Amino acid sequence: MDTQSGGPHAPAESGAAVAGVRAAAVVVKDARKSYTRGGTPVLNGLNMTVAEGSIYGLLGASGCGKTTLLTCIVGRRPLDNGAIRVLGFGPGAPGSGLPGPTVGYMPQELALHGMFTVAETFRYFGWISGMTTAEIRLRSERLLKLLDIPFPDKLVGELSGGQQRRVSLGVALLNKPPVLILDEPTVGVDPTLRQSIWDLLLNETRNARTTVIITTHYIEEARQSDAVGLMRNGTLLDEDAPEALLRRYGCASMEDVFLKLSVRQQRERHGTSDSHAIALVETTPQHATPRPQDEQADVQSRPVVVDDPSLLQTRPVVLAGHSNVAPCTWKMAVFTWRNKSVIGILFALPIIICVLFGFAVGGDPKSLHLAVVNDDFTCCERNLPAFPSDCEAEDPRGLSCRYLQRINKDMFDVDDYDDVDAAQRAVREGRAWGVIHFPSNYSHSLVARSREGRDVTATTLDSSDISVWLDMSNRQVSELARSALATAALQYFEDVQRGCKGNPNAKALPMQFNEPIYGKRDLYFPDFFAPAVILSVVYNINCIYTMSGFIDDRKDGFMERSISSGVRVTEILGAHVLVDAVMMLIVTGITLVFMCGFLGFENNGSLWILIFLCLIHGFCGMFQGYFISSLFTSDFEATFCCMGFYFPTLLLSGLMWPLEGMHPLLRNSVWLLPLNLATTAIRSIMNRGWGLGSPDVRNGFLSATFWLAFFVLVTLTTLRLKKSFAT
Repeated sequence: MDTQSGGPHAPAESGAAVAGVRAAAVVVKDARKSYTRGGTPVLNGLNMTVAEGSIYGLLGASGCGKTTLLTCIVGRRPLDNGAIRVLGFGPGAPGSGLPGPTVGYMPQELALHGMFTVAETFRYFGWISGMTTAEIRLRSERLLKLLDIPFPDKLVGELSGGQQRRVSLGVALLNKPPVLILDEPTVGVDPTLRQSIWDLLLNETRNARTTVIITTHYIEEARQSDAVGLMRNGTLLDEDAPEALLRRYGCASMEDVFLKLSVRQQRERHGTSDSHAIALVETTPQHATPRPQDEQADVQSRPVVVDDPSLLQTRPVVLAGHSNVAPCTWKMAVFTWRNKSVIGILFALPIIICVLFGFAVGGDPKSLHLAVVNDDFTCCERNLPAFPSDCEAEDPRGLSCRYLQRINKDMFDVDDYDDVDAAQRAVREGRAWGVIHFPSNYSHSLVARSREGRDVTATTLDSSDISVWLDMSNRQVSELARSALATAALQYFEDVQRGCKGNPNAKALPMQFNEPIYGKRDLYFPDFFAPAVILSVVYNINCIYTMSGFIDDRKDGFMERSISSGVRVTEILGAHVLVDAVMMLIVTGITLVFMCGFLGFENNGSLWILIFLCLIHGFCGMFQGYFISSLFTSDFEATFCCMGFYFPTLLLSGLMWPLEGMHPLLRNSVWLLPLNLATTAIRSIMNRGWGLGSPDVRNGFLSATFWLAFFVLVTLTTLRLKKSFAT
């Protein structure tokens, strides 16, 4: 059972408030941070102290390092040097609750998912903060009224920009954290509601001892803060109560104070010779030098803030034994269900690919035009003679026509030509795929060739040959055409032998092809392709789906905010795996049903072994997708990387061409690729009926298991090492 320690109402076990002394809830000392080694520092020796139960306004121009400082405080980025303590603990330290429910963090970007309703958004972030469903309901109802959010059942993506910002603020306030960090919470909010938000924050600090750090570009708005820090170029120029700063620098507005301090920093950095600094000085009404009497008055009037955790009256919120896998899985299930169009495409893709493969691949070509020049006999149905009953006949005729009758009529359309030149010109112009020429006196010569045997003359041999010229530019078509013509010639030769009272078993090709040990006598290319297609569909569709889903989860900072709220990367990944595995099982089932059931591809081995191997590779594809999405932040980059994996795998896996036909250098190395040994294994299962006793099948399973473990390991390593995922 989850237990919660600390919280906004938990008093300190030791120490007590001392009159005129306030404990520091957030302390930053000499913070230094840059994003590249040797690069311009984003934080450059920054020091900041935030009193417990106060509102601290952090002011500064865009790019001065405010957001970087806040992400370091919540524990999302480590400092290069320096120290940060929140309620006495460093971010990430045991007992700190950071990242986690100790700090309610509202980032500058929306960091909410548009596919959630407002109520679902509160429910998800409440669950990961350790709240019960009843507590979430009561707290969210109050926040909806306070923040004027009228549509709890409306999708966040359908709200206006101002309403979305209020929902984001409500998420930060939801679990009543002891520390609130709000990055530009009032942007896009009308003045009346802006003041209501400030009233709410003032109430939280007074009644619940909540410590608030707020950034805003409305400088005068920050005068409502208990203290203000003015930040520029990665350093804090000064910090104090707004009125104290105004008195100290003799200014009427916070803008003038900030300008004076900016001029002083510019002078110190560049010297008086810097033209830009001189221009700033000339436009500044007074020098940025504090008056001694004002400094003394400020010191006497303001409370002392000390870095002594024993004086703190609030403690970090630590959830013991709390797991976020269930809420993350619920979130993924909701997202998946809302993306019905994506689910439809996901389930339709394997059907489309399998059906297209079944009807588009492996069939014999149809209606190939064949240019025939028959100088032997003019063929027509009514003058076609019978086969000679005796090879001694004086006038054997029309044997060329008998051969043409044997040609596959579905594959070839015969076009008659008068001469060979015209027929060959038709091939060159793309009007025919080949030329067949029967020489004059062909029938007489063929009978003489059969009758005379070894005494036949060279002239007779030449005039009994059928000459063929093919267009070999398309190897697949031309090889099928050549095979069909050769098969017709063998059958035709048997007819001639039978007609001449010879032995029809005396084949022109002295070789007997018996029933095959594996496979079918008639070559059917899809039987070779089908196993690899099954594996490729299961692997690549799941890879693309999980890659897109994981990147979508990271969009707009939603995953980042979840991690800042205490969700671990492994919990997010585990939730993705649980939901995506269901999708993978369905895709695998659809693929096998359509390939083996609807299209009739025969599986001669164990169905369970086949399914198990496909599932392992489905998981491999899933984790390859997670790995790719962990490397990139945009769909565009990840898609191109995925294509970079897909096309070499397609060419080298044996799907398009047997591995035995590759260059020796490739053949000896491509077996390392994810699909290669598995493709061989699945072919052995389906076409040969082999089981786990076969080395080929075992190697396929070993390869699949290795790649699954590899992708799991590199995915987890990448997620932990990348700065955007640092925990």
